Amino acid sequence: MNKSLKINAILNTVRMSLKIIFPLITFPYVARILGTQRLGQINYVQSIINYMVLIADLGISTYAVRECAKIRSNKEKTEMFCNEIFSINIITTIITYILFYMGILFIYSLHQYRKLLLIMSISVMFNAIGSDWINSVFEDFFYTTIRSLFIQIFNLVCLFIFVHKENDIYIYAVLLSLNTILMGVINFVYCRRYVHLKFVIPKHVWNHIKAMMVFFANTVAVTLYCDSDTIMLGTMCDAYYVGLYAVAVKIYTVFKNIGAAVIVVTIPRLANYYQEDTDKWKNLIIQIVEVFTLFLPPLVTGIFVLARPIIIFLGGNQYLQAMPALKILSLSLLVALYSGIFTNCINITQNKEKINLVATICAATINILLNIFIIPVMQHNGAAITTLIAEITVVIVCCCLNKDIWQIIMSKSYILIILLQAVIGCFIIVIIHRIVMFFFDSIIFEVVFTVLSSILAYFVILILFRNKYVMNLINKFRNPLC
Repeated sequence: MNKSLKINAILNTVRMSLKIIFPLITFPYVARILGTQRLGQINYVQSIINYMVLIADLGISTYAVRECAKIRSNKEKTEMFCNEIFSINIITTIITYILFYMGILFIYSLHQYRKLLLIMSISVMFNAIGSDWINSVFEDFFYTTIRSLFIQIFNLVCLFIFVHKENDIYIYAVLLSLNTILMGVINFVYCRRYVHLKFVIPKHVWNHIKAMMVFFANTVAVTLYCDSDTIMLGTMCDAYYVGLYAVAVKIYTVFKNIGAAVIVVTIPRLANYYQEDTDKWKNLIIQIVEVFTLFLPPLVTGIFVLARPIIIFLGGNQYLQAMPALKILSLSLLVALYSGIFTNCINITQNKEKINLVATICAATINILLNIFIIPVMQHNGAAITTLIAEITVVIVCCCLNKDIWQIIMSKSYILIILLQAVIGCFIIVIIHRIVMFFFDSIIFEVVFTVLSSILAYFVILILFRNKYVMNLINKFRNPLC
């Protein structure tokens, strides 16, 4: 049953990379067709739908992956557990729709977005029906990768066929929902190879809900400091600034999701290791931290120095005011992914999710309070600053409340050597970018030469330092049968 963790990580990374490739194709097109104002409307409504998904999910996904991974070898127990969780999710989704329709009726500020809200809310039910967490439990990342590829290709074709002018905003909203609808239908059928999902009366409903509420509260807090920026920006300023912020957040989100994809595939394995072999658990966490330290700082540096051409490529010159926000969010990316390791790989697998709850509540509170004062003055740039502060807060609180984090990370000094290599790589990237800027005016040449030269230079640096991961990779190429 234990599939290759490296292959799982690669497959899930490929799946999340598709979320970069396709937005890189579609977002510039959509940004130009819809314009800043209508793009801001779409993102404002999407933020509200995200809250619907959050309430309907009730912390189910994370809880189910961790608990079901422990019993997946027992088919009878797994079937019963999955059906109970599925049924609870359907009930919470129905309750969410009731609250949603009441909100549309009685909250006046939502009336102008009524049509968009109704269209995009369709995806919430199919998100529950799909029960994608089952694929994570059984580490079936090959299927999820292929599924994502075909659905996104289909969606891409539909986008270019049907969206041609500003008034096609509602068609675009349908296409956004279509991804989740197709995924839900396909997944419901595919999951039958593992379990036969059906609605049942949960026997252990209160035990499940009691455990899920900690995850739910944690997710609420995370969503508050992630999505509250967009909602508060739209409420306190204007949809124009939401549109600017959307471009910066789009880039931040796709790279954050790629990192999260690697983290997610390790949770079922880490949950098993923590029960059976704590040394394996500890070594895997160290390996995750080392790999992230090796690649994350240079990636963030690349986004920071190339912020201008990235913005122009995605949205055009009309979105250049989003450049400072993107630079700030690139720094937030560095903190956010380490935060993901601490909260998911360590705290959750140690059953210390209450620490995550405390950390995210602190982060959400600070984020919202700072937004009240900073957004009216700095608009989208202020929202980016508060996101960075919130991510830092999560890391600080986790490290203070769980002493195991520092003991695990610092138990092997090699992490400091890798950090030194990464910092040198960051300086090299900045120097290379300066040189490229001196010789080329074209943003295409700026991006291509900076990226390719930086990758080559960093690879050489790692070879000179005899980095163990790079040397292992080279040895595998030399001896592919070993």
